[in-house]
Amino acid sequence: QLMASSRVIRQATSSILQTDPTLAGPLLRLAFHDGATREQLSDDLDNLAFVGGPNGSIKYELDWTENRGITRPLQAVEEIYSNIEGLSLADCIAL
Repeated sequence: QLMASSRVIRQATSSILQTDPTLAGPLLRLAFHDGATREQLSDDLDNLAFVGGPNGSIKYELDWTENRGITRPLQAVEEIYSNIEGLSLADCIAL
């Protein structure tokens, strides 16, 4: 199922990019910004620990200055995601 879902996502993304090639850069930026987010686990400066990475949290970070312009590609990915089973939003963004 995972491989089939991945194929569907890639085909849907290709279709969107054929219709609107200007989304290519913003989709790549969306994936980068979702993966580049980090959450600090501790306030101990001697033992800083971070978690994060591509987790789909970008949808809650649209008001951050560095995420300007991410809404349009996120909407495209969320439309694809709404038709996919077995994968997370983070998976859809990454693929």
